[in-house]
Amino acid sequence: MDNLPESGMATPLIIAGSRDLYRPDLVSLAVQDWLLEHRPVSEVISGGAKGTDATGEAWAAAGGYPVRRFPADWHRYGRTAGLRRNRQMAEYAAQHGGGCLVIHHGSLDMIRTAQALWLPVLEWNLQGLEPGEF
Repeated sequence: MDNLPESGMATPLIIAGSRDLYRPDLVSLAVQDWLLEHRPVSEVISGGAKGTDATGEAWAAAGGYPVRRFPADWHRYGRTAGLRRNRQMAEYAAQHGGGCLVIHHGSLDMIRTAQALWLPVLEWNLQGLEPGEF
């Protein structure tokens, strides 16, 4: 693939996941896992939703990383807005040799979309945990 960056070059990272997850510690640990296995982060790609997206944006701000937001246009696209937004984020990441980190307990569209574009994906699946546990 011609969009792969040189080894060690920083690339964009999608941080996405469940809208009810507000755990900066989990996001930080998941990003550390990403950094151990993949390239450094140049910017954070966010869907602009509450939960994991917002927590990922806060992680980016604390670390001095720029954030590129792809908010869903619910008014225009209705129920398909989130799917369209996920596709836009994955396409942007693919064009820039980026990857996808998903922290969730059941949402799979972002994972499937990223995999369809051959993005490296790191999934932290919290399924089975009670809301108070994440």
